[in-house]
Parts: sequence; structure tokens; C-alpha cells
Amino acid sequence: MLSWEACEKAAKELNTKALMALLAKRETARAEDMMRAAVVAAQKYFDEMYK
Repeated sequence: MLSWEACEKAAKELNTKALMALLAKRETARAEDMMRAAVVAAQKYFDEMYK
């Protein structure tokens, strides 16, 4: 489970223009890698906030 705050912080670091460009080119594996990294970052921020 993640907090809204952790997700918001991770989302601010996500390069949405690059993500949308990858999706437009149907480079879904690379887009998935970006989203996975964002989720991992959000989990890290959550752990830092609540430990």
C-alpha cells in the first residue's frame, strides 16, 4: 500500500513527455519500465515517510 503523498512525489519525478512519446511509438516495454521505476520510487518514499 502506498500513500497519496508518496505517489505524488514519485509522479513529479516521472518524465511524462517521454512516457507519452514512448506510448505513441508503441514502445510499451520501455514505458512499462518507466512506470515500474516510478512505483519503486513511490514505495521508497512511503517507507521513508512511515519508518
